Amino acid sequence: MPRKFKVDQTYYSNWNSDLVPGHEDYFEKISFIAEWIGYALEASLSGWNVNWNHFATITVQQAKEKYGDARVYASFAAHELVEKLWEEELKVIREDNTLYHRWVTGELDEKNHKEITPHVLSSFSYRTYPIDEPTLEEFASICIKSDQEHYQAVYHQAFFLFPEYEYAIWSGASHTDLLFKDEEELDACFDERIKDDNENEFLSDDDESANAIRNEQDREESKILCGFKAE
Repeated sequence: MPRKFKVDQTYYSNWNSDLVPGHEDYFEKISFIAEWIGYALEASLSGWNVNWNHFATITVQQAKEKYGDARVYASFAAHELVEKLWEEELKVIREDNTLYHRWVTGELDEKNHKEITPHVLSSFSYRTYPIDEPTLEEFASICIKSDQEHYQAVYHQAFFLFPEYEYAIWSGASHTDLLFKDEEELDACFDERIKDDNENEFLSDDDESANAIRNEQDREESKILCGFKAE
């Protein structure tokens, strides 16, 4: 992987490695970092701070040190979490739509009803009512995008906090295609994948062709996910 680092990397992949002085606690540090990432992924971020009162729809299956990596297995838009948030979102939308209906029919006015705050009045002017209710599938798509952005934010924070272990953090991530630093790095990675396939003597011509098409599709999707290309 042609990845560039701002500082020299500390990395060991074997518990039997001869650790240089000062690195004796390497595997314990990597274990701590993996656990920190796991907890942060399942919460939400506000700036640099983890907000433990609001949660993403990411689920973390495992977060641990493995072969020297900060191995974190994570998946996006867990069904039970998405469904719960979707039901809460529908409740809010229906309440807002009811309030707007009562306003336009003259049942409510700002002088006599505390529900009609300046903020609510402002929303009446810039939002389109009635607000459409998303289907569960539509809401899940929103959650996936939000989770991917949250995933990127957590990992970039981890790279910032633990710069000498960036390779171990990146190597253990389950969604590395979201973590490219720039388009040059992204293209170099996918070019390397295609090169490896071309040199793989066990792949048939059909498999090699199918992999090339899939790699190009994944390349374009990664550019969008990483913010290098508009959707």
